Amino acid sequence: MEDAQPHPVVCPGVPGGHGVVVRLRHQGEVSTAPEPAPIHDLAMLALDLEESGWSEAGGPKDDLAKYIVDFLKSKAETLSDYFSMEIDQEGNLCTLPLLLEHYTPNMEGLPMFVLRLATEVNWDEEKNCFHTFCKETSEFYSFKNSMFPDASDSTEGSQVVTATSLW
Repeated sequence: MEDAQPHPVVCPGVPGGHGVVVRLRHQGEVSTAPEPAPIHDLAMLALDLEESGWSEAGGPKDDLAKYIVDFLKSKAETLSDYFSMEIDQEGNLCTLPLLLEHYTPNMEGLPMFVLRLATEVNWDEEKNCFHTFCKETSEFYSFKNSMFPDASDSTEGSQVVTATSLW
């Protein structure tokens, strides 16, 4: 990934079958405000989810979370240069790519997104890297049902869940 010029990237496989063209660099970014999100905490949350596929045979969750932090920190320059995704030296996720103006993805999916960036993106081949990154990012940005019950369904009051309350 030597060329740092912005490139439109076609992300096939998006519902509708036409693909999506995304200008991944200089498109903008979404802050994880009010503070950066610790990747270790996000990885631990993801590994607690059944959909992560984690089992004891895979090793201790804390070791895997540390690996994910180190791995994504090693990709920080690529993530910043090509995808407007900032990871600081402490292993915090500071920004996400901005795909749609005035739209912020549901942050409940952030833990799995971080896990899948480390496990499902092909970082070894440029074309496949763009393709698999687009696939994971489009999944994260897609509309989904909340994993938390709707407060209006509760008769005992409501509890607001924010992105930062997840970590």
